[in-house]
Amino acid sequence: MNKKILLVLCLAIFTAVLGQGLVVPLLPVYANAMGASGFHIGLIFGIFSISRTFFLPYFGKLSDKKGRKPFLVWGLLFYFLASIAFLASHSVTALVLIRFFQGIASAMIVPVAQAYAAEISPAGSEGRIMALVNISLYFGLSAGPVFGGIIKDLFGIHASFVAMGIACMIGFLMALVFLPPVRAESKNVKKITPHSYRSLIHDRNVIGVLIIRYGYMLCVGSLWSFLPLIADTRYGMSSSTIGILMSLIVFTSAVLSYPIGMLADRTSKRGLVFLGGGITLLGVLLLIYSKSPHDLYLVVGLFGLGGGFLTTSSAAMSAVIGKKLASTGSVMSLLMMGHSAGMFTGPLLSGIIMDYTGNINMSFQIGGTVALILIVTAFFLTRDYHLVEKSV
Repeated sequence: MNKKILLVLCLAIFTAVLGQGLVVPLLPVYANAMGASGFHIGLIFGIFSISRTFFLPYFGKLSDKKGRKPFLVWGLLFYFLASIAFLASHSVTALVLIRFFQGIASAMIVPVAQAYAAEISPAGSEGRIMALVNISLYFGLSAGPVFGGIIKDLFGIHASFVAMGIACMIGFLMALVFLPPVRAESKNVKKITPHSYRSLIHDRNVIGVLIIRYGYMLCVGSLWSFLPLIADTRYGMSSSTIGILMSLIVFTSAVLSYPIGMLADRTSKRGLVFLGGGITLLGVLLLIYSKSPHDLYLVVGLFGLGGGFLTTSSAAMSAVIGKKLASTGSVMSLLMMGHSAGMFTGPLLSGIIMDYTGNINMSFQIGGTVALILIVTAFFLTRDYHLVEKSV
């Protein structure tokens, strides 16, 4: 395994998601101040996932054929340009458009980096390697809301946009300078021909990890979109406090990722995935019946714990499946499609239900029910995953 490549991948991802995390939790309040409705707030978050979902198959497949580095470099550069666009935005429409193009950039970064890491991971160490990638994601996302909230409270939200641009530019330069050229990537040396998407979507294990990630992100998307609004309007929390609250979700997952990854390499990856799903559903249930701001901290803790188990173990499962099918980029892209679809439908559905009923708790009740159905379905679809793992 090339440790230098893994380090560069992790650091580049960290800076990219740090930049995004600096401003994303502030957008609901920022958009609300512009007069955005619940639907518009949901759309600002959801449009990101629409564009990412649409482009994921294209970039995933192309990176299997052409190499990983070009997509990582260009994606990080586009993230930097998005920060400049945020500075010039003055309307809800502008925020929606920027988030649309951010989604395209995201489709070029996270699944491609995950595929790169999966390719260089030795057999039996997928859990630990994918955990390190997840840690870089989680620490970037957990640090982003904290620093973004503090910067916004001290200097205003435009200073948060500037900080985002600086972080993304650092990631771009690291990927450009330190990642080896495409001709040195192991997949090109091996001359692997990836599977088609038509064959991949007929694989029950691929579909299983896709839909359970979708169910998790359906709940998380709603939480990220509307928990800041609940904390602000119902409990009067400051921007910095909201940033800390939101950061606990990903910070908890980050701290637990590597131990979970080691556990996944030694025990059942599949079992840990479904344990994470159950813990997340407990978080949804607590959120519905929350009565004080203290309950919100426990809610985000459960979401972070559940996410640590589910995302790390499902990524490890996807790495094993991708290597088995010689299509790591495509399989990781399908996993992220489930992720993105959940991040889109969760916020949008929650926004529509909130506008129609005036009760945000109803949104989480419906989302939790759908997630439960998907978890049960994925459990049966992946029942022969252990045979795949033995063959790698």
